[in-house]
Order: sequence, then structure tokens, then C-alpha cells
Amino acid sequence: MQCPLLIGTPAKTSFTSVVQSVSNNMQTYIAAYPFSGVNSDVAYGQVESSTGFYTGRDYALGSNFFFKSGLQCDDTSSKECKGQPNWTYLRNIPSGKIPLLGDISFQGITGCNIDGLTEGRGLLSGILEDISDISPLAIGEAVLGKGNTGSTTCKTVSYPVGTHIYDPLMECKTGDKCDGIHKTWEMQNQCSSSTKHLKMTTDTQSSFQVPGALGIFNETFTSKQNTSDDEKNYNNFFIILLLIFLVVATVLAIFSQK
Repeated sequence: MQCPLLIGTPAKTSFTSVVQSVSNNMQTYIAAYPFSGVNSDVAYGQVESSTGFYTGRDYALGSNFFFKSGLQCDDTSSKECKGQPNWTYLRNIPSGKIPLLGDISFQGITGCNIDGLTEGRGLLSGILEDISDISPLAIGEAVLGKGNTGSTTCKTVSYPVGTHIYDPLMECKTGDKCDGIHKTWEMQNQCSSSTKHLKMTTDTQSSFQVPGALGIFNETFTSKQNTSDDEKNYNNFFIILLLIFLVVATVLAIFSQK
């Protein structure tokens, strides 16, 4: 929803214009916020000068950032990262990829891309991605010291940090005023273990490879020629864990109806 201050001062605004503004806002909200995360009718890099309110086309909510995990990068890390703090990348902004399916988008499945509709970076899509990030598979992986959050094998990575990362005109570069208003995001380099499950974001202007949830169907169930015995056992563990989860969920569903 646009900032109320953008409607204008009450003394100089007619009732009709207020209703029209609210109506337009609701149409934008229904299309952009819940599903696509994009308002294709708006230009990039738009910021209201008087309020600092972002009015550009990137409607994806959230902020991405690095934080210290409290662990150190181990001896299997790249040379420059050994013994350095392990920075975990927290991805709050939706990537647009279908939850639990790995690096798969709506466009990838259907071959169809409708600007402002199929990007899949809206509020509901983000909630589903968050759920997949804390699924039993993801938690089990972290407990075993694997994946993006559990591993201590690091290398130098470069990921977008900040808000409105899908607006290329909001990127903070050398010499820019990086105050979170005029420029809202930047590419940041850190030693991190958040490198295990990566996915490409669904944007044609600012596309990034960022950490995401474990993809069940294209990672766990896919046989790889180079997969070692340890990795095969590791994948089998998650298959068994998933089956147990599905059985328990089914039993609970049956008993809840009695």
C-alpha cells in the first residue's frame, strides 16, 4: 500500500480523488503484494522526495543480510576463509522459486512469463519459502552440520544485502549516497558457508544466485553421477525423514477427523 502522505493534504484533496487513490492502491496491492511482488506499471528507482518512501516497481517485501553465526570457518574452507568468522546469509526477500522444488520457477515449468504476475516474489510466495526454509528436512540438515546454516566449510561469496534488491537503480555503488533511502541495497562479500543450496532469482533486470531451501525433487531425489557413498547415504536419510514426516502427518490428519 502506498504511503498515506502521497494522497495529499486533506484541505486540498477532493473526496473523489481520495476514493480513486485508495481504489488504485487496492488494485496494485491485490496484484503485486500477495503474488508477483512486482508492479509492472511503475518505473524503477522511484522514491518520493518529501517522505523517502520507495514507490518503484519492486514490491517484494523483506531485507537480506549477513550475520555472524558464532562459528568459525574450518580447515576445509577456502584459503582466505580458514579460521575466519562464518557469516550466515539470511534471505528474507523471496527468490521467486517454488518452495521445496529447488531451483524451479513458474516460468520454468510452464514456459510462460507474464510481467507483473508470474515472478512469484509476493507476500504469499515469501511465506511458503519461509516455511520450506524451516522444514523438517532443513532443520535435520542443520543439526547434522550440513547445508547453508549447519556447515562450517566456507568460501568468499557475494550476495545482495538490503531492501528492494530487484530494482537495479536502487543499488549502492562506489560514490553513491548509501543511506537506505536513495540507495537501498549493495553487493556484499563475506566468508560464508551459505553456499550449499543455491537458486537463481526470477528477475530479468537484477538476477542473483542466492541461498535457498533444500529442494526435495531436484536435489534429494536426483541421482548424480559424481555422488559419493556418503552423499548417497545422506540423501537416503532425508528420503526416510520425509517419508516418516508424511506418515505422521497422515495419521494425525486421520485421528483429527474422528
